Amino acid sequence: MKRTLSSCACVLVLVISVLGAESKSQPNIIFVLSDDQAWNGLSPRMHPDLAWSASDFVRTPNIARLTKQGIRFSAAYAPASVCSPTRISLQTEKSPAQLQWTKAAPTMTAAKKLIKENNK
Repeated sequence: MKRTLSSCACVLVLVISVLGAESKSQPNIIFVLSDDQAWNGLSPRMHPDLAWSASDFVRTPNIARLTKQGIRFSAAYAPASVCSPTRISLQTEKSPAQLQWTKAAPTMTAAKKLIKENNK
């Protein structure tokens, strides 16, 4: 019994060591999605040469700290111009056209028929 416990402990330590080593080699990614935020809606500058690309009244010290420690991703594509289709597209990996959801709620979707994407 004592030998079995000792063996289990050794295996556990080995697994934790391997998992710890693997996690250090992988990047840390923080995904932040906000709604109705202007390009200059945070305290760090979105473009280093444009003073107006940062808010002059909103203070976001933690996001400012993150931008100093990592990459500033200031150019992005949103699948839709409103929040709900964008969120559902990110969750399902399908476009608003595939989901036929282009407005704030499925019942409010545009009356025009959407062109569906080719699913190859």
